Amino acid sequence: MTDRMKKRDQFLRIAAVLLCGLLLFTLLFSTIFVSFEADHECEGEHCHICETIEKCEAFLHEMRNTVSYAIAVAFGTAFVLALAGICAWVSVRPTPVSRKVQMNN
Repeated sequence: MTDRMKKRDQFLRIAAVLLCGLLLFTLLFSTIFVSFEADHECEGEHCHICETIEKCEAFLHEMRNTVSYAIAVAFGTAFVLALAGICAWVSVRPTPVSRKVQMNN
């Protein structure tokens, strides 16, 4: 692996960590904002706080769907890998030849 590829991989890892941090911050901020402003004094039909709460709730709803899909995919993948491991273990049983047992008469 060249030095340039190592730097690119390191940059991508840092970018991924920063994106995850930003996503978690946004998720936490949305939850806190909705809980703090739930009983605000509404200014009427064009209340900016109500609009922001609606956007935060929409974001939280989308994240719930995304997380549930990710969990379903993770469990599905784990199930398939476990099934493949069991099938491989069953199909490759130890035999006297694989154990290198010497059979003398």
